[in-house]
Amino acid sequence: MVETGTVTKPAGATWPIGFRFRGTDLDSLLITGVVVTSLPVGLTVDAGHIDADGMGVWAWVQGGTVGTDYFVLFVWTRSDGMITPDIMRVCVR
Repeated sequence: MVETGTVTKPAGATWPIGFRFRGTDLDSLLITGVVVTSLPVGLTVDAGHIDADGMGVWAWVQGGTVGTDYFVLFVWTRSDGMITPDIMRVCVR
């Protein structure tokens, strides 16, 4: 699987990362669930969140080891039951 996006953050920073979708991206459906995980171990990621309008997913990330790239996997579910993965590369510098 290839990452959908990339961000670079300082090791000491806590940042929100995620994905925002347009109506056509979801075929007028909403996001109803999200699970977030990170590899390798070392980056702290909270439970995933869904935007209030159901059109985006995000999570807070913190920590990490300088020089390490982490892959944060968002697995989100649409209101029609379709499950979609997206990966954000988090480069800690």
